Amino acid sequence: MPFQRCTERFECNESRTEIDYIFFAYDTLYNHMDDVEEKLRSRTGIGALSCAPFMLSMMERMKDTLSKYYSRTEIQTVYIDAMILNPRTKLVIAEKESWSDVDVDEYRLASRRRFIEEYDNKRLMETASNSSTIQQPVAKRPRMSLGNDSAYRDALLSRSSKHRRNDFD
Repeated sequence: MPFQRCTERFECNESRTEIDYIFFAYDTLYNHMDDVEEKLRSRTGIGALSCAPFMLSMMERMKDTLSKYYSRTEIQTVYIDAMILNPRTKLVIAEKESWSDVDVDEYRLASRRRFIEEYDNKRLMETASNSSTIQQPVAKRPRMSLGNDSAYRDALLSRSSKHRRNDFD
């Protein structure tokens, strides 16, 4: 069932797969395989069946295949950032037992740093550039250009870091 649910979600049969679902799906699949493997290794229940050794070898092949695809999530930080930035998920997966050996703050802080460097500061700079010309009434006052004023941009950045919560927070 866990494989069927994840497959249906990835295939977008009923809804659109969201990138933040990736870690949840892999976590679910790995946990399920670990549970089945543990039962197959026991000498009771399904572990007592004559086909248990064959099933264990199939489990290893399944894990190898899943690991091949999971390793692709290491290429970029997009998956972890997508999960953390999604207001519905945030760090919910990190609360699962399978993540107990992971320093979640390391992920959160790295994601926050990337957000501020790659999005928030750039957005603030664009806002400063877009407001470089103050809209004046029809009166004959000279227009003041602030687009090249680094002190103005620095003041905005300073204000941003001191007084304004960003979207990540």
